[in-house]
Amino acid sequence: MAKVKLLLDEDVQLDLASALRKRGYEATHVQELGRNSICQGTIWKDYLAKLNYY
Repeated sequence: MAKVKLLLDEDVQLDLASALRKRGYEATHVQELGRNSICQGTIWKDYLAKLNYY
């Protein structure tokens, strides 16, 4: 079964990403990627590259 991968935006508390990772989820907050929001720049491309999606 594939793991759930989450990208949390600026409307979600940063600590939630850490809490989810402790429970086995692959979670990344936009601030961990050095961004302020999902819409800023090429965040989707950067995030998918991090996940080796393509």
